[in-house]
Amino acid sequence: ELVSFTKFSYLSGRKKKNSFETMGGPTINDKFPNLQGSTQSQDGFDLYNYFGDSWGIVFMHPGDFTPVCTTELGEAALREEEFTKRGAKLCGFSCNDQKSHQEWIKDIEHVTKGKVTFPLYCDPNRDAAVSLGILDETNKDAKGLPLTVRSVYFLKPDKTIALMMTYPASTIRTFHRRLRWKEESLQ
Repeated sequence: ELVSFTKFSYLSGRKKKNSFETMGGPTINDKFPNLQGSTQSQDGFDLYNYFGDSWGIVFMHPGDFTPVCTTELGEAALREEEFTKRGAKLCGFSCNDQKSHQEWIKDIEHVTKGKVTFPLYCDPNRDAAVSLGILDETNKDAKGLPLTVRSVYFLKPDKTIALMMTYPASTIRTFHRRLRWKEESLQ
């Protein structure tokens, strides 16, 4: 499927193909788009301002209230301090709205005992998910909308992508391995 190149300005550094760019999103060494919008606790969120001069980790989830996503976000919350010690900030991402995120966080905290203090970006219209190329047309929610794949982006302080992982929604990830990412791969 082709998407208008001008719709996604973050791709402006790439070559155009007949004024269109195929879906796929940013890749290693590309500047990650500045997610702006709502999180569970604020409107007017700005990813670049939130990360500041820190390394950043943006991780996508197929949907709120799914058992795997709930345990993953709880694990991230329980390990947030360890990421902070390594100079990295966390930001979750899901195609749900602010109210859903607020209710889901209560569930996460009840189930996992992890307190979610990092932002959980809201993308209910899937605009950012489309621009990132992280929708799986073969895996849909109850409304028939495509779910996001599980993607993790490790961002350098200049907001370029240092490392990225993308895999199907059916695959679980563990955050204890993510703690050594900087020491093992990015030094």
